[in-house]
Amino acid sequence: MAIQQQSKALRRIVDYLMFVGPDQKKGEQAVVASHCDASEPTVLRQFPMQCHSDCCVSVKQVASFCQPHSTCTLGDCEIQRHIFMLTDTETNNRLYGVCRTFSYEIDTLRSHISETVAKETITLSICILSQHLLLNFFKGCLEALAKLVEVCHDYVTWLNLLYPELEIVSDNTKSKCLVSDIENWINKLLSLELPQSPAVELEVMADLGRPLSLRCPSSRELPLSDLSARQLFQHLRPHKVNQILQLILNEQKVVICSRKHDVVAQTVLTLISLIYPLEYVYPLIPLLPSRLSQAADLLMVPVPYVIGTSADLISKLSSSNLEDAYVVDLDTKEIKSPEFVEECLPQLPMNSLELQANIKKLLDGIQPYALVKDNMVVVEYRDADKIEALIWHEFLKFMMSPQMLGLLSRHRTIIRLFPRSVVELQSSCLLESYTQQLQHESTDFIKKFITSQSVGCFLDWNLNPTNMIYLQPLSGCKMSQDGVGSVHNSEKISVSLLDDDSSLHGVLLHASAINPAADSCSDSFSDEDDYQCPPSPWTNQLSPNKVIPEIRQTRPVATTQTWISDHTYQQWVEKLLQGKGISFTKAQHSQVLASDPGRTKLILLVERGLWNYEEGMEVLHNSVPMEVSSVVFNRLLSLAKTMMKNIDGDFFKSQNGCLLSAFLLLRFTCVVSMHSNSVVKATAAKKTGNEMMLLKSRVLSCGDNTTPYVSSVSSYTSSSDEDDVANDLTEEVTSACSVAPSRHVNKRFLCHELFVKPPSPSSCLASNQFWKTVFSSAVTMLRNKLGWNEKTAELYQRYSSDGDCIQQEMSAEEDKLLNSVLANLATFMSIAGVNIDKSKQLITNLATHCRLGESSEATTAPLERMTNWENISLTPLYMKRPLLLLGHLGNNKSGTACKVEVWDNVVVLRRVSDGELMLRIWRDHIKMPPICDANNELVAFHYHNDAQPPTIIHSKQFRLLHETIVTCTD
Repeated sequence: MAIQQQSKALRRIVDYLMFVGPDQKKGEQAVVASHCDASEPTVLRQFPMQCHSDCCVSVKQVASFCQPHSTCTLGDCEIQRHIFMLTDTETNNRLYGVCRTFSYEIDTLRSHISETVAKETITLSICILSQHLLLNFFKGCLEALAKLVEVCHDYVTWLNLLYPELEIVSDNTKSKCLVSDIENWINKLLSLELPQSPAVELEVMADLGRPLSLRCPSSRELPLSDLSARQLFQHLRPHKVNQILQLILNEQKVVICSRKHDVVAQTVLTLISLIYPLEYVYPLIPLLPSRLSQAADLLMVPVPYVIGTSADLISKLSSSNLEDAYVVDLDTKEIKSPEFVEECLPQLPMNSLELQANIKKLLDGIQPYALVKDNMVVVEYRDADKIEALIWHEFLKFMMSPQMLGLLSRHRTIIRLFPRSVVELQSSCLLESYTQQLQHESTDFIKKFITSQSVGCFLDWNLNPTNMIYLQPLSGCKMSQDGVGSVHNSEKISVSLLDDDSSLHGVLLHASAINPAADSCSDSFSDEDDYQCPPSPWTNQLSPNKVIPEIRQTRPVATTQTWISDHTYQQWVEKLLQGKGISFTKAQHSQVLASDPGRTKLILLVERGLWNYEEGMEVLHNSVPMEVSSVVFNRLLSLAKTMMKNIDGDFFKSQNGCLLSAFLLLRFTCVVSMHSNSVVKATAAKKTGNEMMLLKSRVLSCGDNTTPYVSSVSSYTSSSDEDDVANDLTEEVTSACSVAPSRHVNKRFLCHELFVKPPSPSSCLASNQFWKTVFSSAVTMLRNKLGWNEKTAELYQRYSSDGDCIQQEMSAEEDKLLNSVLANLATFMSIAGVNIDKSKQLITNLATHCRLGESSEATTAPLERMTNWENISLTPLYMKRPLLLLGHLGNNKSGTACKVEVWDNVVVLRRVSDGELMLRIWRDHIKMPPICDANNELVAFHYHNDAQPPTIIHSKQFRLLHETIVTCTD
């Protein structure tokens, strides 16, 4: 329900329209009152009268931001326009305000009710509040509304609209009729909704002039916004913009000031937009009203911020208010550093200089030309819109470059998605990749940048992005010279805010006949400046979306890489399983064990060789433990020791962000045993106290028959039944430890030979970071097998649209997966001899970090194994195999070859060539049973949504696929 309300709120174009003026009471006495007694602005009238339940607003704050400065004086014909932003501290929702402020003489308003003639003026403001930053559209609406009142001045004044109960003009009937028409115009504006498709363009006839156009951006366009990068460079040169971005990305306090508060607000918002797709998570105030009593205190908050305000307020503040803030003066174009700077800020990567040069080149390429419009000479610029799009693309390309955000997605670990995401960044691997990209550059900026809160929010947002344009620079695409795309081919829907039979429409027709050259959108939003640059986009009535030009994919550059063939791996495995030795001191062999992918591949091949299961499948739960001969046992033990030594060195050498091989090795050593007729001799009794405690912590619970862990998507179960539970100690050792002996007292496991002593403080096994990395690596492996790390936006869509039952189910699945990995981690820490208290603390911290059971009753069966840490079960948990079939997507073999994985509630199709997830077919989305065609060997999945075409799979094993799906559903 909350998601539906949010989407409904975002569909509204305009949330509120308000009139702001002096704080006077309604009535005739208030009208004739002295203006000097009412200096504080207030909201005189609000449309709609009641606040939206999903978008509340404080009218007092709106009044202060509409007229931000207490000493604001306007000339008789002067009009000021500015923007501001209100942020809800609880929901973090933002409302953008576009305001038109002007002065009006009081004697003009009260000439019909008082003979007193005074030349006092009041300041009035019209404000539009919206969750969308559509400056052009809202500016056109405000100008049109002002024109409606001005052309009706014989019958309607501003006071009629602000106080409709007053009888101010002689023809009261005509006045009420026109006021009613204006109110209907406002209500129609409030009822407008954004087009749901990028192919639909909304044209709004606000008056008899040009229509105002509006269109939702597509996935290859920047988000819905109306900010102009060209206008930013009208006030700041490119190298200054780079310096300010350096301050923002280094999380510094930045104050931007100017005498023109309309310029300040736009500059702040545009600067923040340049760091897209990053979101600025700290306080952001585009325009801080000087009339606020706590304005000076806000500049002293102990967190980073970007605040815009007037130069007058900055000049009145003492140095203590800005002792740690950088002040950017737009009037003098200077950046003033704080008096006391603790350390020099890290510099942006070197490609920022290339960005600066490209921007300057684009700005220099804009050519002005004269054009006659309505008997007036107007200066316009060739290719201005295209260059505007290219400027945004340059900044987007910089932000997504390998030196900035381009490598983050490769070095992230998704711990869970629901109900709240938990994402970790593999900092050590990421910094190593950055070092290769930056070559001789300093990594000081990157080290600080990747730990910022904005990057953390980007990792979460990247799981379910609202816009895909940020991916274009990552694919190595070139800019096309064909223009800005197919925007002009969109379907147009026209809406008129004026009724043809209304009195207001007749008055406008009469005014247009008298003055046909009148144009409601002729005012400029900003003043001219000494830096020659294209004018503000407020002078253009074009689509507000900056469209990135079409791109074309470039052919990837082939890179030479040395690798070891699969045949060589197979030969090694065959030698190991035949009991033959392999010298891992050779260069080729050491290369395998020196990297985590090489160790991982070798362990999996050994497992497949022992248990003889298909490639890509996990070990069957009824296939472990595995007994081998003493010769093979010794060879595998030698391999395990060599791997463990390499893992230890690899971890301390580079703090590797992936230790999947360590998880697989530890799991492997727990299930491979050797049946020996000899028993451990009494020398075990001579072990030290610490070693005896280590042996005691290794003892298996003989009566532990862990309840099989069954998941609807992923299933885990104990690796053996009660009769197959192995004990690593002989009768003598278990008797010394005061633990009941196991029936399999003569069975020796690899883990017991590998860890004969407690880990030394210098070993990786004594490091908490090592076990955290092993945990995250195991979670990543399982999530990849289940396909939970691919097409995450599709998973989010299912979570948000399929009801509370599905949400609880998906959250429970996340808990079950994490519980099983934590149970295995506790097992591995126990066999490695890690201190019990340290293990408890680490497991507890990881469970809290993963938010286990936060929104649902977590299945804690695997974690119950850790209740008695001195008698912990050392049986690892394995993932249950899905049914794996081969087929083709489509009616025949010409379709894409795919692997079909049949889980309990979903069918997953992966491409055979690269293993990429192609399609998910959720059981509750299809009509059961699926249609099976025996003649053509086809299985067709028809969906409950009849508009969705069926999915057809061609497979020789179609009957097995069909029966498995039906059986699992039953």
